[in-house]
Amino acid sequence: MSYSGNIVIYLLFQVWCLLLNARESIRFADECGADMPLWIGKRLIAYQDDSAGLARFCLEVMTQLCRQLLDNKVPGLHFYSMSRAQPTLAVAKNLGLLS
Repeated sequence: MSYSGNIVIYLLFQVWCLLLNARESIRFADECGADMPLWIGKRLIAYQDDSAGLARFCLEVMTQLCRQLLDNKVPGLHFYSMSRAQPTLAVAKNLGLLS
């Protein structure tokens, strides 16, 4: 992967799994006509009744996607926290950007 132009991280990982609601995230992708990777869809379904598990999964995926971007020399990351700073802070901490 190389950086070229504007990048939106899988629609900000579906706006952070639509603020941690698995069913809504799947519905949102379907209504937008987005092709959700199969492995993500399966994991979201598995977490539909486990909000803590869904939060961990979303954090893991967002951290991995951001790490790939940074490893490929993107000039920076920009997050929209939707008035929920904690998930963004967790990703930044996982990336070693915060202590």
